[in-house]
Amino acid sequence: MQQRRVVRSSAVVAVFALLSSAGCQSDERLTKDAYEKKVQAVGSDLIGALRATSTRLESAPKLAERIAAVRGEISSAADQLDGLEPPMEIEENNHELVEALRDYTGELTRPLEAARKGNLSAMRRFNAALSGNESVNRIQETLEEMTRKGYDLGILAKD
Repeated sequence: MQQRRVVRSSAVVAVFALLSSAGCQSDERLTKDAYEKKVQAVGSDLIGALRATSTRLESAPKLAERIAAVRGEISSAADQLDGLEPPMEIEENNHELVEALRDYTGELTRPLEAARKGNLSAMRRFNAALSGNESVNRIQETLEEMTRKGYDLGILAKD
């Protein structure tokens, strides 16, 4: 009986130690180089999705499909970036980038609905206002600030 308690107690301690060490590993911040590589990979996927939607479409339903796909890609990029533990000097920028991406994802709801309804005038208004879009501007400003801090963000930081 005493031996079973010792074995059980040892097993509990071993599991706790394993869980504790796993938790500590996930809290470790990425190095600058590792962060850059992860952001570059996320950015490459995101830019690829955005480029796929920039082609001329013949119909509103196809446009709606593309907008929905882009929303998914942007949301996925935000989730991936949110899951990172960036270097301390860039932590706030990473958070701002995630928030701006999520805000923009939400803003794509109107053009998505317009495309689903075949409302081309609403789509034109959205496109015309895109250069002054607050979320897009926040994304650009955040990427520029990160670049000024010496981070190579790959294709995301290119004009």
